[in-house]
Amino acid sequence: MVDTRGILVPESLAFLEQIKQIGCTNLSIEEARKWLESFVALYGGPREEIPYIEDILIPSEQKTHSFYVRIYHPEVSSRRLPLMLYVHGGGWTRGNLLTHDKICRFIAKRCHIRLVSVDYRLAPENPFPKGLEDALSAYHWCLKNQDRLAIDTNRIVISGDSGGGTIGAALTCLLKSMGDKLPKVLMLFYPSLDLTGSSPSMNEFATGYFLTKEAVEHYTTNYIGPDHTIATHWKISPLFFTDWQGFPTTCILIGGADPIRDDGIRFEEKLRQAGVTTEFICLDGTLHAFLQLYDFFKPQCEQAYAWVEETLRKVL
Repeated sequence: MVDTRGILVPESLAFLEQIKQIGCTNLSIEEARKWLESFVALYGGPREEIPYIEDILIPSEQKTHSFYVRIYHPEVSSRRLPLMLYVHGGGWTRGNLLTHDKICRFIAKRCHIRLVSVDYRLAPENPFPKGLEDALSAYHWCLKNQDRLAIDTNRIVISGDSGGGTIGAALTCLLKSMGDKLPKVLMLFYPSLDLTGSSPSMNEFATGYFLTKEAVEHYTTNYIGPDHTIATHWKISPLFFTDWQGFPTTCILIGGADPIRDDGIRFEEKLRQAGVTTEFICLDGTLHAFLQLYDFFKPQCEQAYAWVEETLRKVL
């Protein structure tokens, strides 16, 4: 691919050329889910060794079903560590504990933080608000099991990437609206925060940059249904939340050549103007979901993880 506008880093160009050769369009939902698993397994980078990892089936607060969480322990001890509750991306349609395992390993090990990854229900079989409900159940389960997990509940981070960033941000807003215990930090990686698709970057990078505007619209329909007028509700699009008094420190990392890039920019600006402490970084010329593509984006991933480690040390 030729970058006629000169905005892409070489790693992005190499990745786009590889994707063009592989081909991954016109897949069914099940095929897309399997493709993501295999692609990330192949190109997601090294698998960091963690002393102890466990998968636990936990009940939903509605008592209607159970779902898994995967717990990453950077040390085997009863010493209380900070907790990160991680909500994976995948357009609310794809993704699971496997597709984001390497990201979670990187963060748990490098930041020395206990990390709980949530295997929430996926759309379109389980549309909004079911994923958000599962994230809330997982958050409350962590609080109730703080002794078993050996976590410091005064140093909780809610985190997520892409569509998981949507749910993580909405969860934090929901906790605020409920008067519930808030995390100390909200940390988002290239999050989708305005499902109306009204950000300027959605048109600027509509095609040719891996994630397309058409794909975002497809994922949005899977998540909330065909009536996109409801996308202005803050539980769906956290950018429309308004009660920022006492909102936790918010840290946002985005890629510069991403159709949802401006969601993170606008969210950070809104919070900062409301007096919320923020940390922000944009990796210019980098595509959406690059953290899952370590073998293509090693310099950017290393920069991102260094930023995550440094930022968490600062804000926790």
